Amino acid sequence: MRETRSRPSPRTLASEPIAHGNTSDIWPWTEQTVVKILRPGIPAHWAAIEADIVARVHAAGLPVPATDGVVEVEGRTGIVLERIEGESMWERMKAGPSQVPDLLAMLVDLQVQLHAAEVDGLPDLSRRLGVKIDEAVQIPAADRRRAQAMLAGLPAGNALCHGDFHPANIALTAHGPIVLDWFDAATGHPAADLVRSSLLMRPPEENSWLSGATQELLDLVHSSYVCWLAQLGLIDARVFAPWEAVVAVARMSEPVPTDDLLAIWRSWRADGQAAAETMIERCLAQAAGQD
Repeated sequence: MRETRSRPSPRTLASEPIAHGNTSDIWPWTEQTVVKILRPGIPAHWAAIEADIVARVHAAGLPVPATDGVVEVEGRTGIVLERIEGESMWERMKAGPSQVPDLLAMLVDLQVQLHAAEVDGLPDLSRRLGVKIDEAVQIPAADRRRAQAMLAGLPAGNALCHGDFHPANIALTAHGPIVLDWFDAATGHPAADLVRSSLLMRPPEENSWLSGATQELLDLVHSSYVCWLAQLGLIDARVFAPWEAVVAVARMSEPVPTDDLLAIWRSWRADGQAAAETMIERCLAQAAGQD
């Protein structure tokens, strides 16, 4: 990975950010740019990691914001990014649930486009998942070893995997969709990225981390996503199940509720089935009935 040094800036931040994330906030910077400032407690080098990834992906001609590198402002580290005008796909879905199937078709097409791209110098997804599995202390050490063994037996792949691909990270602009938030991007097997997106959109037992989500809307979004993947032949239950179990364990290392993730892992451990297997089979049956 290329070295991306931060440079001090004499500028100051505006009075209020224009958007909030889990680890950073977006502030206005210039007429053409914004600055993504890390929150206190987040390692400063994370900004350089994401800036390098964004630069590489943008250079590959993919629909992502351009970056002007890393800056230090008011003692905090941030990434200067091209200002993107347009609402998120998630906001569009909330405003018009009837648009969800068509928007999910756009999302899947975009994800497939990313997976087909060649971008060098990115982190290795399998290695990153392995580190996260070791940090998943919610399950016994024996289960973590089993998850590591499963991961070792899965294909590595060389696809561009976004790692945080969901409707809130896609901006709908006048020039087409733009993909945001690239810190988790890596090179790996596309099935791992599809499974990760499924987990992010899956209706949780508790409140969703997606702003303004309802159970009904999440059911529609998740089922539409999985059905598109199944009908396009991008996944089947045999491929989906082991990746879902492994990625669920890895996600336990993140600051999110883990009850649903534990249930996925225990279901796999008990019978080797994916939590979404019934949905995949139903989607394929519906598609076959329409032929």
